[in-house]
Amino acid sequence: MMPAAAPPITPDFRHCLAMPPSRYSGLLSDVGPDLDAQMAKTLLDYKLGRYQQALKRLTHLIRAEGLDPDIALLDQLGALSERQAPLLIFELLFLLTSKETPLEETFWRYLDTISSFDPDDAICQGALYNVLTLFALRRSDTHMAEQLCGLADNAYAQCGSDYLRGFIHLHQAYIAVYRGRLANASAALARADGFFGTVPDTDCERAMVEITRLWVDAEATGRLPTLEQLRPLKETLFAGEIWPETYLVLAALHLRSAEDDPLALQYHGEIEAILRLRGMTHLLPVMQLLREDLTRRKKGDRTWLFDHADLSERHVLLLLADAETVVTNWGRDTEEAPLALDRMRAARDLALAARRLSEGRFDLAAPPFWAAIDLIEAQGWVWLARRERETIALFCRECLTRRRFVDRARIVRDTLLNAPESDSPCPAELTSAEFGIVRRLTGLTNNKRLAREMGVSEAAVKFHLRNIYKKLGVHRRADALNAARSRGWIAATPAQSGR
Repeated sequence: MMPAAAPPITPDFRHCLAMPPSRYSGLLSDVGPDLDAQMAKTLLDYKLGRYQQALKRLTHLIRAEGLDPDIALLDQLGALSERQAPLLIFELLFLLTSKETPLEETFWRYLDTISSFDPDDAICQGALYNVLTLFALRRSDTHMAEQLCGLADNAYAQCGSDYLRGFIHLHQAYIAVYRGRLANASAALARADGFFGTVPDTDCERAMVEITRLWVDAEATGRLPTLEQLRPLKETLFAGEIWPETYLVLAALHLRSAEDDPLALQYHGEIEAILRLRGMTHLLPVMQLLREDLTRRKKGDRTWLFDHADLSERHVLLLLADAETVVTNWGRDTEEAPLALDRMRAARDLALAARRLSEGRFDLAAPPFWAAIDLIEAQGWVWLARRERETIALFCRECLTRRRFVDRARIVRDTLLNAPESDSPCPAELTSAEFGIVRRLTGLTNNKRLAREMGVSEAAVKFHLRNIYKKLGVHRRADALNAARSRGWIAATPAQSGR
């Protein structure tokens, strides 16, 4: 009598984290109610872009574990065991796909939850650092992203996962491109390719590396890849894991490379269809931005691109340059920088304005400066304005000194830069977030703009305003302003100060 065949071993959640989905997808078709197996199944759904299915599975799993799915796990840490701690990784992943930007204090609270994990659970600790890296990138904090990459890389090295280390070095390549350090980006890509090369079934991941390498080459030389180069990479990417940033880079390269092709929009639609199919609807506004930019360029239309309700800068930061990147990549040939999107156009114009201002050529600096400001104001590009604060502030001072564009310069200084009107520290009665809102109340009259300026959700602004009103004993924005002025937290208007 032949012995019964041993049942196939179902990989647990941590093993699934450390290998491509194609290696374990066939082993998870029928798993039981065990927490570890269900987390592995949820991970597979998420990696393949089945976000709604993954979210439903996660909600059911949280309820089955005796936790409340309507309350953030971050607020239930006291009831969370080490065995359940990996659920925090999923909570973070779903925050990444939401339309709201988490508060900075939320970011730090998640970082503190590393203590919820078993000290020897290096792979889950690395995963938490990995996801937080994406949050840091979307907050435009590349310094913090780099630190988190180092922590994740150390954790993954400790558990011996070359597969996961490949993703970390791919992150590092994106950070380097954002900073304009293209040689560093190429080196990081080589490391990522080396790690992926030691793991079977990583065709999709190596396609991600090659797409990013083509992007780096385009940034460095201005030469776009051909459709023949992109087509096989696109097909490989479609067959594997979803990594949102790579899809957006592919879409941008594909659309620019096919710009003169009458079927360019059809090619773009193929990528968009995959995003829709896999439930990545949070990326669709970016695809619309790319498409509209192509349409305007083909028509020679340089008008402003009006605001998209579902699109914020955090979606496109990694795709779009700032002035430092433009100057680093193009040097004295800044005027020849390819205008991939309006933000790149604004960044280039600010770089030109800064150069001409440093040469004492104010009249030549003014046209590109105001063109950039028009785009920044129309789009609400808070991060770009912050990164270029020095150039904007310098130009506004020059305007006031020379008595040129005086009214416009004051508006830019007071509303766009939002420079504090006094050097007073945060009052003891307010939190730093509340004080930040109070200082901005004069220039920003609606909650949506306040939220964008501070990089938080509109709901967070409303929450802070309620607390501010309560502390000041008022019920309206105007009364809050008057109370803040009377306490000396912000400067009085000229009429109130008697000037």
